[in-house]
Amino acid sequence: MPTTEIAGGALAAYGVRSPATRPRERFHRWLAELHDALVGLPATSRKRDVVQPAIDVDVRRIAFMLEGLYRIYLGCGGGSFEKGLGQVKRLEDGLGRVDYCRTMHAAAVDARLPVDALAWLAKQVKDAEKALGKQIAKRWRPDEDGRIRGIAKLVKRLEAAPLDDVAADRTYVALAIANEMDRVGRGEYDLDELEAGVHELRRDVRWFPIYFTALDGFATLDETLNPIEAYEPLLRDPAASSKYAQLAASPAEPDPIRLSRSLYIANTKWIAELGDLKDRGQMIEGLAHALRESGTVRKRSKARDRALDALGLSANDLHFIHERATTMRCEMVATAFWATFRAPLVDAAN
Repeated sequence: MPTTEIAGGALAAYGVRSPATRPRERFHRWLAELHDALVGLPATSRKRDVVQPAIDVDVRRIAFMLEGLYRIYLGCGGGSFEKGLGQVKRLEDGLGRVDYCRTMHAAAVDARLPVDALAWLAKQVKDAEKALGKQIAKRWRPDEDGRIRGIAKLVKRLEAAPLDDVAADRTYVALAIANEMDRVGRGEYDLDELEAGVHELRRDVRWFPIYFTALDGFATLDETLNPIEAYEPLLRDPAASSKYAQLAASPAEPDPIRLSRSLYIANTKWIAELGDLKDRGQMIEGLAHALRESGTVRKRSKARDRALDALGLSANDLHFIHERATTMRCEMVATAFWATFRAPLVDAAN
């Protein structure tokens, strides 16, 4: 989205004018999209009534993109990026909390959990929706001038942010992402744990396609780059046609960094499979937690066994989650995946 369109459109009410540096353009693109999504939410006195419309227009996806940009630029210093990250993360977390609570409640209904557990989960849904509705009403609703308070704050903070050194930006961004990949490659994940292990690994690998999408053409995918031969067949895998395995070009980026398409697809597949494992594990733990918190079952081990039984699963299914995640992590290490995937970023920065 060209800066002139942004300045003359969605963000004009916030004082955004063209021309803007390319780093600022990236933020403007997603802030404009966030504005368009939020300004279309229904006007209602019941705060919870905006929750489903916000989900329907995928506000969470936009929040993720902005969160990705703020994460990348945190190393530039100053409080603008840290405060902006906190602001969009609270919005994304609120949307995520509603999704999680609804999913747990629906699973409990399907599993025919006792009425007390269902009531406890229903209250979690109500509380999550109430909290999100309150947050949207306070920070993410347009005023009489069509300005959204939360976006106005983000725009104001960006005015003081160090985003004007275009020559240094390419190097900075490439190294920021390369360093994140290095951290994941060297990281130690306790994959016997769900949240601190399986979910943490999934979160870490998921950020990379968010980064590259949010950067709007900063990188492109090259099918001729196959530095790990074992992943070359993925170019013909059904996953290659997934929307999550694509990166759109931008006329604002005439010299994008070329990444291996086969490695990008491999990461996409890991995200999907780790996500499935995480969801399965959270279903077990979420239902077990509801059984305990509702007073239906007191002991943690018995609550887990009850949840497994209600879901038609066994301890072997729980073991498989951690075993499969460990296998994927071992593959990443054995192929030196992250060191290889990050190489074009390091080269571009040098």
